[in-house]
Amino acid sequence: MALNYRNIWLSFSGMVALKVRTGGSESPGIINSEEEAAEKWYRRIKRINPDHMIFKLSQREECSKCDIVNFMHLPLEHKVCFSYDKVEGAIIVPELEGFSGDEMDIINRYYDDLTILNE
Repeated sequence: MALNYRNIWLSFSGMVALKVRTGGSESPGIINSEEEAAEKWYRRIKRINPDHMIFKLSQREECSKCDIVNFMHLPLEHKVCFSYDKVEGAIIVPELEGFSGDEMDIINRYYDDLTILNE
């Protein structure tokens, strides 16, 4: 698990990032110790509203069709999946095939998470 000011990263075949928008105004900076990282982590997770969480999976890099199918079968109320393979319930995004890196500019053309979260 990696700590990042903008995202909380979870492992699901190494491909899932749970994006948490907490509305905090804290400036990004360098974490100088494990204790400081833990303090910031626990302060941030207190602001998470589980009723407004979206679990997202994008098929890219080494994510397989099987990973997508497994994700779609998870008992999560709010989940969204972007795939270049045709999988029931997934949003087809052909540009993801062979893609590596941050896909959010591509994904945002197909999906607006803030609108969904604020409904």
